[in-house]
Amino acid sequence: MVDLPWLPCPDSAEVGDLIDEAAKLAQWVPGEKPLRQAGGLNLSAEVSSALELLEPLDLGTPAAAVAGSWAAIEALFVGPGDGRNRVTAAIRMARIVACSYIRTELTALANAYAGECADALAIGIRQIPEDIEKARMFEDALRAGTLAGFSRPRHCLALERMQALASQPAEILPKIVSQLEDAFRRLYRQRNLVLHAGDLTSVALAGTLRTAAPLVGAGVDRIVHASAVGGTSPLQVAATAEVNLERVVDGDTRLVELLG
Repeated sequence: MVDLPWLPCPDSAEVGDLIDEAAKLAQWVPGEKPLRQAGGLNLSAEVSSALELLEPLDLGTPAAAVAGSWAAIEALFVGPGDGRNRVTAAIRMARIVACSYIRTELTALANAYAGECADALAIGIRQIPEDIEKARMFEDALRAGTLAGFSRPRHCLALERMQALASQPAEILPKIVSQLEDAFRRLYRQRNLVLHAGDLTSVALAGTLRTAAPLVGAGVDRIVHASAVGGTSPLQVAATAEVNLERVVDGDTRLVELLG
């Protein structure tokens, strides 16, 4: 089988868009009061602080972006029992982004199928308002092998990735998580160069940020949603992702349900 490039889709949330949307929903004015206290959005203190740490990733210099983004990840995903092992945050973030990517890919494919095809599946998807139900219906058809296919190459490649994942989760899921973890570990190394060595001109700085920014945005998007909707802590979200990734491999849950 061809070794496919397991990279999150380019439609993942950008950090700047995420912060802007959160501020808009809460009628929040930066510098006026903490985001968590603004009307319309109920976030924990740690999540609202992490959003503020992420602002340089959208508006600041590369060095400030690296420092702020890793500080946010570490604040969200390092618990009391983790000691000095700060790289644990990269592992937890990678698992959450992997789960988010898979659901996002299935949802995007379901919407594309509904817009491009005219069979019973496409009609059924068009009649469902909730994205998760669309993705669930599409995953059922994908596993049953009843899809008509796509005309656009990007959708064909995405479908090929999801078919491989559905048929070989034990082989494919670790690849996805590993690639994401590598991206966050590179971010951590660049942060160390900036803060501990004072190196503001690393040749890898810009490339690291190009890769990491949309991934950080995708992961934090899930954390903001979990905090605002259910009051779920980042470590609880990370634990759910870890358990569900194992359950998918064992056949106990579906791809669309990785985020719980």
